[in-house]
Formats: sequence, structure tokens, C-alpha cells
Amino acid sequence: PQYEATTWLRIRSQQPFLAFAPEQGTGNLFVQTQVEMIRSPLVLAPVTGQPEAAKVPELQEEEDPTRWLAKNIKVSPVGKSELFKVSLACAKAKDSAWIVNAVAHEYLLLLGSDEAERTREIISTLQEEKSNRESEVKRLRENLRELTKQVTGVDPFSAVPTTNPNLDHPLADLNSRLI
Repeated sequence: PQYEATTWLRIRSQQPFLAFAPEQGTGNLFVQTQVEMIRSPLVLAPVTGQPEAAKVPELQEEEDPTRWLAKNIKVSPVGKSELFKVSLACAKAKDSAWIVNAVAHEYLLLLGSDEAERTREIISTLQEEKSNRESEVKRLRENLRELTKQVTGVDPFSAVPTTNPNLDHPLADLNSRLI
């Protein structure tokens, strides 16, 4: 008898982004990359390198357990959703459940490290963009200042003394006495 263990994962149809949306048409490529990443040595090698993997008969019999696992683990979409089933059949239910859970865990760790790297890149890009825009605003402000001085003779960004509207009002003295 073969026991099949299954876990469900959500793989978004588009790569998540904070700023600067990815180019159109990259959604299918992103999903396929995620599916192949689950079957890749990046995910499977850490799984087969764990001590528990040495206890699984299917992996013990293989010369290259990572390649065997890549061939036998199934990643299939669930309907037309963002959900995917990751499954594996083994002679022992405990072994198939352990492998599927370990694969899902390693995939999520890899996904988390990719997300952290992408976040660092986004922060760097946003800081660079902020710096560029600050210098552009400063340049435009100086141009405006020079043009306004030429036309009106007044610096538009100089500190203008604020006036109290109540003091300019003719009834301000009467109002203050009533208070």
C-alpha cells in the first residue's frame, strides 16, 4: 500500500510588490517559477540532508535522493485558484507526511528569505528615488525663487511676518474690551 500525504500552499498569481509594479505578463512565469522552486534542489536538498530523511526507505534506496524526490513529489493547481497541492506517496504514511511537511517548510523558508531580499532592494530603490526627487524639488524651488525675484522683486520663500486678522479689524478694540 501507498500512503499519500498532501499539503496546500497558496502561490499568488502575481509577484507581490510594494512599489513599482512588475511588467505585465509576468504572472504565469512567477507561478511556474514557484512550482519549480518547490521541486528544486534549493528546497529538496535541505530536506534530504536532514537526519529524519535517512529513516525513509524510499530515500535510502536511491543514489540521489534529491533527484528521486524531485521526480516523485507532485505540485498541482487546485481548480483555477491560487492554491496548489504538494503531495507524495510512500509506503509509510508517517514518512510521506514528514517529507511533504518538510518540503513545505523549506519552501516557505526560501520564500521568506527571497521576500526579505526583495524588501531590501525595494527600500534601496525607494531611498534612491527619494534622493533624486528631493534634489529635483530643490532645483525647481531655486528656479522658482529666481524667476519670482526677477518678476516681482520679492523672495516667495522668505519668512513673511504673520499678521493677526483681529488687529486689522475696525471692531477689534471693542471686541477685546467686551471680552
